[in-house]
Amino acid sequence: MRWFRKKNKQYVSKRRKGTYYVYDTKISQIVWKSEDKQQNESLIERLNNGYGFNGKIPSFFNNLQGG
Repeated sequence: MRWFRKKNKQYVSKRRKGTYYVYDTKISQIVWKSEDKQQNESLIERLNNGYGFNGKIPSFFNNLQGG
């Protein structure tokens, strides 16, 4: 039997007042917000599976306007 070390996830979900956030644990920054939990969880799963960014997060991805 092979033992695999549990990989720490770079992106995690946080919730505050009915709004869901994608939090980047490497840079300690919120990178996305959504009102829909399912959309948020889908994005986190994709980002943690390699659909991330090579380097700095682009400014167009930070959709934190109005809050």
